[in-house]
Amino acid sequence: MSTHHAQLLRKKNATVAEALAIYDNTLCEVYPLCQPNIGISDVRTIIEQANLRPALGQFRLVVVICDTITSEAQQALLKILEEPPETTRFLFVLPPDLSLLKTVASRFEVISGKEDKREDASTEFSEFLAAKYPGRLLSIVKKLEDKESPYLKEMRSGLAHYVAKNGFALKTQREMALFLLDRIGSRGASNKLLLEALALLLPIGQKNKEMIH
Repeated sequence: MSTHHAQLLRKKNATVAEALAIYDNTLCEVYPLCQPNIGISDVRTIIEQANLRPALGQFRLVVVICDTITSEAQQALLKILEEPPETTRFLFVLPPDLSLLKTVASRFEVISGKEDKREDASTEFSEFLAAKYPGRLLSIVKKLEDKESPYLKEMRSGLAHYVAKNGFALKTQREMALFLLDRIGSRGASNKLLLEALALLLPIGQKNKEMIH
């Protein structure tokens, strides 16, 4: 895995799963921003997130997936890409035909994507999402008994996919989801309490097909 602080993957209609696969599912703190267009206000959010220190892993990975970025937004991104925090990395996933300013493009290392071939990559979260509240709460206790299990890592990955693909009725719900994404698996966190909060936050009876296919 490259140690370059800013990487660019040229791919249309990419998913967070594909983005995370670039990092071989390395344990890190992930902030996903996935939307059609990136403007000035979104860059402010990116900068704020980039300046937060990671509570999980060695670095914070800001993943930006979009179709277009305005010229003004690209100019605003330049400084944070030139002088990034030591504990932050960027992964931008952009369509092949999206034009970048030369000054911005020069800050990226262009990489080739690879598919996450693990068949069970989203199984844990998908089963969690499809279950009713009592089943979710019981599964948390059972899964956390195995200290060597990749359960927390897969739940974080699944939650990142869900946040990127699904909306929430309330802004506070999305904020809570992002908070849980940051905290689950982090040092000193009560993972049982965090997962129980996630169990109550997510709607029941869903099968997250977008995340699996």
